[in-house]
Amino acid sequence: ALAAVTIAGRPVEVVLRDNASAPDTAASQARELVEQEGAEILVGSPSSGVMTGVQQVAIDSDVILFVDPAASPAITGANFNVNTFRVCRNTFQDFLAFAPYATENIGQNFVILAIDNDFGRSSAAAAQGVLSMAGITFQGEPIYAPLETRDFTPYLQQVLNSGADAVLPIWAGDTSVTLFQQIAELGVGEQMAVVAAFNSNDIVAL
Repeated sequence: ALAAVTIAGRPVEVVLRDNASAPDTAASQARELVEQEGAEILVGSPSSGVMTGVQQVAIDSDVILFVDPAASPAITGANFNVNTFRVCRNTFQDFLAFAPYATENIGQNFVILAIDNDFGRSSAAAAQGVLSMAGITFQGEPIYAPLETRDFTPYLQQVLNSGADAVLPIWAGDTSVTLFQQIAELGVGEQMAVVAAFNSNDIVAL
């Protein structure tokens, strides 16, 4: 079916690379795709951190970058440039859609537990901005944990001690399942609502 797709009479060819969510690898692959494969459009990736580096490759090579599904608002906000086009929603838009439900069904006091990277920090800022306008208050500043965290106990203890009605985990990557397993093990859901809408299909299955 893809072979039948043409743009301006030219067949579309898709060349894939697996960057393993490593920014340096992705930037190197993007340069190779442009310089050796003749790529005119770059598309990807799930990791917002990866896309920041690929944005620079697109600018340097003067090619188009379609961002999908990386959801950091910074990609087309703070990092705006004329080569980058978002073709998916971002977390700012997620929170706009979530706000009416949150205020009616969850509670007024939230605490944020976020990954300590561009995605986590920009998404936490989006959550604070959007949900605050909807009347939700936040118990302290967001709690940030490193990407490589395997033991979330100290961070989840801060969540439990916050006095919040709900915790909003903003997390992505291969430690997501570990985080939600430990949320369950520590009984976080018995003390407050756990908002799990901003994560992967693996979380839904768990």
